[in-house]
Amino acid sequence: MKFEEFICAVLLLLCTIHQFVLTQKSYEVDYSSFRPGKQMRPSSIFLTVNRFTIVRCIKECLKYRRCGAITFSSLDSRCDLGDARPTILTVNDQNTMTSGQYWTPPEAISGNCVNHNCSNEERCMDFTNEPVRCQTFECPPYVGITHSIETSTGARAFGQEFPIVCPGGFLPNFVKTTCGEDGQWTMLTSVSCLNCTTPIYKNNTIVSCYNYPSLAKQTYASAKNVCEAVGGKLPRIDGEVSDSYFRTATDGVYWIEGGTETDADSMQYDDGTVITYRNYEVTNTTICGVNATECGIAMSSSANDNQMFIKDKTTDPQLVVCQMVLG
Repeated sequence: MKFEEFICAVLLLLCTIHQFVLTQKSYEVDYSSFRPGKQMRPSSIFLTVNRFTIVRCIKECLKYRRCGAITFSSLDSRCDLGDARPTILTVNDQNTMTSGQYWTPPEAISGNCVNHNCSNEERCMDFTNEPVRCQTFECPPYVGITHSIETSTGARAFGQEFPIVCPGGFLPNFVKTTCGEDGQWTMLTSVSCLNCTTPIYKNNTIVSCYNYPSLAKQTYASAKNVCEAVGGKLPRIDGEVSDSYFRTATDGVYWIEGGTETDADSMQYDDGTVITYRNYEVTNTTICGVNATECGIAMSSSANDNQMFIKDKTTDPQLVVCQMVLG
């Protein structure tokens, strides 16, 4: 490489780095223009979106001509967009802050939407490799979910969240859905309505679901058939998580998936996999014959009773609880 070419390459690299630094600086938030412990009165807010950073909240404000103020909560990542000169309330929460009365959003982070000419009822849409456009934003009513999920009602603007509601007797595997930037509801294609008597939720999502389809005690084979008929299976307790869910959902002694020979150390699931999770005292180990298909496992769900019972699958019926298949 010639010396002149080397110098040009170095200068080009320095220019690229300089431009990158300038870009990063333009995204720095001037927190001096925000007032902690303040929030807009609800009547001053025209849109609330969740799971946003403060930079994304400011950028979202710049996409609406009518937006002149924001309230941001770092505690729950909530972003409120409001009209100019909103009514401000004092709150006992220093994690919530609101832009000052004469705050001007920094246009440097607005991307291609800078100085857009969208109306007050439109949002500036700025997608990569697509021309900027103004769009009256609304997601469609959500339909087509298993067991006919109810249609959303009211406003369906970007960022709006709505609970997912199933018909009586069924529960959704996700608690709520959000209107996304593409005009579609988030996660909706993965939503199903579950025949779930006892749901266990984590982060607004059902992580385990149990159903009690029969009050009468059943043999092991009958219990499996009952569970399969409602779209479930006998619970498989294979670790601390499933153990905890089982204890939370049930109260009594129920069939769980598995069988054993007279030796308690040879317990197996129905597919032949050896049961290795042992957080229970195994009792009645000699009540069955030597054939694993004759001996089933019942487990006490009491938090204070670590008992796993070996029961005859055909002559010693037990209570039935079904672990429903998610998704």
